[in-house]
Amino acid sequence: MTEIDKSITRLSPGKERLCTRKLVHMTGRERILATMAREPTDRFSFDFSYTAEMKKKLMAAFEAADYQDFLEKIGNDTIDACFKVKPHAIGSYYNHLFSRKTEKGCFIDNWGVTWKRCDTDSGDIFYDVVDFPLKNAKTIKEIEEFPWPDPADDFDFSSVREGILRNNDKFAVAGGTAAVFDDSWRMRGMEQLLMDMAINPELAKLLLSKVCGYWLKFARLLLEAADGKIDIMWTRDDLGSQNGLIMSPDMCREFMIPLIKERADLYKSYGAKVFMHSCGGIYPIIGDIIECGVDALDPIQPRADRMDRRKLKAEFGNKLVFHGGIDQQKVLVYGTVDNVVRETKDCLDVLGRDGGYILAASHQLETDIPMENVMAMIETAMNYRR
Repeated sequence: MTEIDKSITRLSPGKERLCTRKLVHMTGRERILATMAREPTDRFSFDFSYTAEMKKKLMAAFEAADYQDFLEKIGNDTIDACFKVKPHAIGSYYNHLFSRKTEKGCFIDNWGVTWKRCDTDSGDIFYDVVDFPLKNAKTIKEIEEFPWPDPADDFDFSSVREGILRNNDKFAVAGGTAAVFDDSWRMRGMEQLLMDMAINPELAKLLLSKVCGYWLKFARLLLEAADGKIDIMWTRDDLGSQNGLIMSPDMCREFMIPLIKERADLYKSYGAKVFMHSCGGIYPIIGDIIECGVDALDPIQPRADRMDRRKLKAEFGNKLVFHGGIDQQKVLVYGTVDNVVRETKDCLDVLGRDGGYILAASHQLETDIPMENVMAMIETAMNYRR
């Protein structure tokens, strides 16, 4: 082998791997860390998510012996810190813990939010918020005196480190479910919270601070229990709609950006990379998110306003890792296999140029996606090379 044929790829501090032009096989964790550093990898990184019902279908299709076998067969490079705690798993799709039923068949969680189960025609199950515990609050005192939950009471973190040690030799470990804006409007109601921001900003800031405080404490407990073994911390603020931001950019900067930075600072203090989730057209504040210390943005919803992948890569590709991008609104659900192949290749060509891209769909996979389209996406990604 000549010197030209050799290359050294740094995968993590203090660790080097000698490789030829075709890189040797990496673990998911090595691949994600290299992707975050925009270094060469043996293939593109994948990180698919799915509803519980779609997960069952996929595991059957891949004839997986168990969940970890499934993750390896599907090519997933990360595993959520979903270790069993009481009464639900950390990192579960729903942030809240259903604690009691109502007479109308709804559920009230530990925050006092009322949810109703919604079964879709395709078989997926979701829950919609139907009542908000602070909808009638009019004063700062009412927000202060609300019986706010405590993550130390809601979760048992004792199994976290053991679970991580079983997984992080193969997968990058991700944790965190903070959804400050989402949880705040669930407490108050979306319209009322936005009205508060406009005409009662001190009340809105107090509410957002109370919710953020819960998730900051949750994160500290999780990160301390993990003892530095969490590679990625997720945070969520769904600030976008199909047609742009839910609120003005200036209002985002006043109310939300400081709270995003507070979470990012905490996560980074424990050595974790920061992934931020926000659906919709959030282009006007992407620069602000980068300044907060966010390392990666999910899910890159290409049909939302000003979220064109070429524009995003050109403007932010040297500062931000992209996660997602494969259109689920049209292509995955309604497209042909050829459509899916072209969409997947285009995401890899554009967002994956010069590294910094983790392949995923623009939403968690649901059961209305034809299985042949899911397979086409995965097989294209597995076989495609830069």
